[in-house]
Amino acid sequence: MKTNHDLFFLMRPDGTIAWDFMRHLQFQLSREFLDRFLALTANPELFDTGNNIDRTLYANGLVQSTENHPDAEVNWGWDILSRIYHFGTKDIPYDSTPSDVSGWAQLYLEHCQHTLKHTPPVENHGATEGRELKLPPPDKEMKSLFNSLTKRKTCRAFEDNSIQLTDISTILYFSLGYLKEREDQVDPLVPTRFRHRRSSPSGGGLNATEGYLYAKNVQGLEPGIYYYNPKNHSLVPRAIGVQTRLGELVSGQHFADELPFGVFLTARLDKLWWKYKHSRAYRMALIEIGHVAQSLQLVCTDRGFGTWPTGALAETLLESMGVLYSPHEQVLFFVGAGQTQGDGIPSSIRRALDTERQQHG
Repeated sequence: MKTNHDLFFLMRPDGTIAWDFMRHLQFQLSREFLDRFLALTANPELFDTGNNIDRTLYANGLVQSTENHPDAEVNWGWDILSRIYHFGTKDIPYDSTPSDVSGWAQLYLEHCQHTLKHTPPVENHGATEGRELKLPPPDKEMKSLFNSLTKRKTCRAFEDNSIQLTDISTILYFSLGYLKEREDQVDPLVPTRFRHRRSSPSGGGLNATEGYLYAKNVQGLEPGIYYYNPKNHSLVPRAIGVQTRLGELVSGQHFADELPFGVFLTARLDKLWWKYKHSRAYRMALIEIGHVAQSLQLVCTDRGFGTWPTGALAETLLESMGVLYSPHEQVLFFVGAGQTQGDGIPSSIRRALDTERQQHG
């Protein structure tokens, strides 16, 4: 016998919750049951079929036979947090699974009607009126998609040359902007506030991804961080004249200090909470940002810039700068860009390798 290893515990005043993240089950344990569970964890040989608590723990899968439940942790290469999240959002049991397309349509319609009874979160761009810097019109003369797909490359050595504001306008519009070119493509059945469309797909059409421009050397802009308003195609100053180097915001990757600009991508998790009640939707936040990041890189490539994407961020430092609008907004990714010779290895790494070779002959 062994106790179930696929559990985590929430300690609350009214009792302890044992959460089985593999089976999507929760159990509230009294102090007596918790003490017995801990004793069996320390010494499984104490299991007694004559003990009522032991039998109850076994019947509910909190205690298991070793033969029928081998330890699955040996097949997982990351820490317990990632394992809890992955399996805790896998194979979600639904109250009702449609058996045909008519059943699906009816259930989805009911879900949308129920959701729309609740007020959706306030948009970031709704709080920026009157404090915006209008961007010039984007350049719509673009090269072929084939060119961008084949030339996109992750670079880690950049030239700190000044970037034209038209380039910034074009990059932001075609990666994060609400495209005017798509306004006539939206079905009139879609509620008005959800008719905005980007070049990338969005979970539930909610546009939960937001963009914050990091500008170090952009013509016409003071160095700092700006919110991009996708509705008005404008910038809103959020942290201007800050002394923090970009490398500090990307977990010490200081070769990024050379970058003239980049975009921090955030997720408005409250938008997803509003429509999707299960944490499985966190996957959609990550996937949506991935779509936007790829679009951003392709447009940058079309403009002749190299790109560098990273998820290694100093999130709390960025939050402390007062950049983000909502407490439910989380920064998840960054894409930097600039002129480059295309080197994927930073010059600092090359110097370190040269020094090592010299020291070892």
